[in-house]
Amino acid sequence: MTGIVDVARLPINALEAAADCYIVVDVLRATTTIATLFASGMESLLVAGEIDFARERAAAEGRLLFGEVHGLRPEGFDFGNSPLESAEAPVAGRGGVLFTTNGTAALCALAGRGAVVAGALANLGAVARFASEFERVVVVCAGNAKGTVFSEEDFAAAGAIVRAIEGLNTCMPQQPNCCCPTV
Repeated sequence: MTGIVDVARLPINALEAAADCYIVVDVLRATTTIATLFASGMESLLVAGEIDFARERAAAEGRLLFGEVHGLRPEGFDFGNSPLESAEAPVAGRGGVLFTTNGTAALCALAGRGAVVAGALANLGAVARFASEFERVVVVCAGNAKGTVFSEEDFAAAGAIVRAIEGLNTCMPQQPNCCCPTV
């Protein structure tokens, strides 16, 4: 059961917060795309903090290449960073690599600090259940402009994730008339 859940308004703030689990939120694109890819049957996904690294890994391992720079699909990429496009991509049983301006940079910045997962409204229940197993959780807003500018939509999604985690922590389904949230 989670003891403490905090929200970092930007990735730099998360680097100052010790936690067992970090949930990175780039809700309009990267983390929703990640959730969509796995919901569509993608077998594995590497996130890349550098575009050249993404290209190298995709080529070396025969992975599909997803991503964006300034909101546009980079030259040579198989797909952009769109949840809608990802939902239609033939990803079942395949591996992929994702590079984005904000979301993957935040995920990579936190790598090795604890469990790091991609959170979105599209995977809200799964993320809340996963995070509820950790004592201290920080929900991290990826932000805009390479994580330097606060993002209202990431903050709103972070709030929904916090509510879902807290709802699981107070849920007592063994009690009569339990009103646990369904996440």
